[in-house]
Amino acid sequence: MKISNNNGFETYPIGLNEISSASKIAKQEETKSILPNTQPAQDTVSLSEDAKYHALAKIEALETPDIRTDKVQRLKTMIANGTYEFNSMDTAKAIVKDLFAHKELLLAN
Repeated sequence: MKISNNNGFETYPIGLNEISSASKIAKQEETKSILPNTQPAQDTVSLSEDAKYHALAKIEALETPDIRTDKVQRLKTMIANGTYEFNSMDTAKAIVKDLFAHKELLLAN
């Protein structure tokens, strides 16, 4: 039974909340008796092989220094000695080869 007062608020007879709480508890107990030994579900995560590979590659990239000091030092020495030879064709080929190896980056832009 619902009673409305003049202010627009709805009121219920005393004891109704206690009855609904009691029925909720009874339903919970009934569920426990039907499924007595069930454990709550646990979330699990599984990674694909690609995701594992990506994670390993990221770790390796973060651990690799940005500047290869041994190579820089070797080039500095060659330049200072006048023995450094620059082949523009080899450089261009290496750039094109790298672009095709990472063509997904080209298509993304």
